[in-house]
Amino acid sequence: MRFLFVKTLHRHFLAEHIHITYPKCRKRLPVVVSREEVARLIDSARNLYQRTLLMTRYSTGMRRAELCSLKVSDIDSQRMIIHIYQGKGGRDREVPLSWRRCY
Repeated sequence: MRFLFVKTLHRHFLAEHIHITYPKCRKRLPVVVSREEVARLIDSARNLYQRTLLMTRYSTGMRRAELCSLKVSDIDSQRMIIHIYQGKGGRDREVPLSWRRCY
């Protein structure tokens, strides 16, 4: 409707007079990998640095950008917490660390 008014008819579109319903978006279930697949993924790391990144990301559920900006000073080993600064939406949050291995 908006495209018709603005682009085709070259008229001002007043959205408050017209109630447009949008189709519902389907929610998809996340893909869950098995323990064996996680173990194969972590074991495929070429060096200790890559292995550490994979294990940290899997065990904490961090986003890729959050993991890339992580510093050693952000890890609180006394409280077993990782501080994430300026994560998604510019929000700060804390993620718990686990004592056990992630696979």
